[in-house]
Amino acid sequence: RFAAGELVTATAGRRGRVLGVGLMRGFAPAGGWLAQLMRDEVLGGIEHSDVREGFVFAWPVASPSFFSLANGGALMDAGAHTLDLLAWLLPTARVESYFDDASGGVEANCRIDLVDARGTRATVELSRTRQLRNSVVVLAGGGTVEVDVFGTFVPGSRQLIHRPRRRRKRPRRRSGRSGQGGSAGGG
Repeated sequence: RFAAGELVTATAGRRGRVLGVGLMRGFAPAGGWLAQLMRDEVLGGIEHSDVREGFVFAWPVASPSFFSLANGGALMDAGAHTLDLLAWLLPTARVESYFDDASGGVEANCRIDLVDARGTRATVELSRTRQLRNSVVVLAGGGTVEVDVFGTFVPGSRQLIHRPRRRRKRPRRRSGRSGQGGSAGGG
């Protein structure tokens, strides 16, 4: 696959063409909308992103090649699209830790923890054996946004959840010394 990619890139260069890779979620309304919302810091800076995508793989497969090492597992399949979407939100993110259940085969479940240059963290969890919430949750300074990971969000629909962050109430400080103060009867 790498050699094929190099060939296509070289051919485009020789012919003076621009080569672009179009991952499907990059064209979905939710991804672009979410990236713009975060770029404009409508809700303040990103503090954490959490992406969960998964379902129980239960449809008939015509060929065992779907499960071959060459085709990859959850990361190569859904993960490529998920990481592309996350790159819009955290363009300088790097992998901090990675875990999967491959045990020498193809992973059905994996978790990736990322951190960007500013210290903003992100978690990605992918599964072919468990139903996950299939959404991107972005916690920002001024609120939380959650959109469908498949990008079917249409602005104004119910798939957007914005929860303004509540400030913690600080305990009130009492003025004066203990045992004195504000009672009306004196005493």
